[in-house]
Amino acid sequence: MPSSCILEIRFAEYSHWFTKFLALLRCLSVFIIALLLLSPFVKTIKEDTKRPLIIIASDKSESIAEGEKKENLDTYKQAIDNLENDLNSKFDVKYLTFGSNVHDIKKDSFLDKSTNLSQLFKSVSDNYGDQNLGALIVGSDGIFNEGSNPLYTTYNIHAPIYTIAMGDTLQKKDLYFQNILHNKIAFLGDKFPVQADVLAFNCVGSNTKITLEMISGSTVKNWPKKP
Repeated sequence: MPSSCILEIRFAEYSHWFTKFLALLRCLSVFIIALLLLSPFVKTIKEDTKRPLIIIASDKSESIAEGEKKENLDTYKQAIDNLENDLNSKFDVKYLTFGSNVHDIKKDSFLDKSTNLSQLFKSVSDNYGDQNLGALIVGSDGIFNEGSNPLYTTYNIHAPIYTIAMGDTLQKKDLYFQNILHNKIAFLGDKFPVQADVLAFNCVGSNTKITLEMISGSTVKNWPKKP
């Protein structure tokens, strides 16, 4: 008996629409299986527009307060707040304060004993060098007594740097250790040299006493040097 006759006998008791539905279901199943075997993929493109980042960094060292009047500092703070509000309409604004360290919070006091400008540029380079940095605005007197000279150091900052001159930019009388050289490894009981390079500004005619200290447990031993 031909196969067509067998199918006709097998589905004779069902309606004509039911047999068409089964045929459609079979075609749909074959199509889905073939589609899965071809391993199709869907490519989605998502665009995320990010606004340029503007960083405002303010020097919070004591030299700023010593070189500026209080009313000038209040005016500067108000001007920075207004600048930040104006920039917020078109840019993402990040506020930093720095002295001996870099902080991502606003500080109103000028209490830091030292200023490390190279640390500021290194922090911006490490944390924001790969972002869409539009500009770096630095408010400082330019006097630093820690770290290296930022003029001779290369950082990953591909954005213009704008400066706000503050305080008295003249170098004050100062004395600090520029470099300390010593053996990285020393054995117990051995003697080893220590070389300290001292840098002085406006100290002509002054006498200075330098003390070298060694901390051993809770005991401090001093070797005072002549002025």
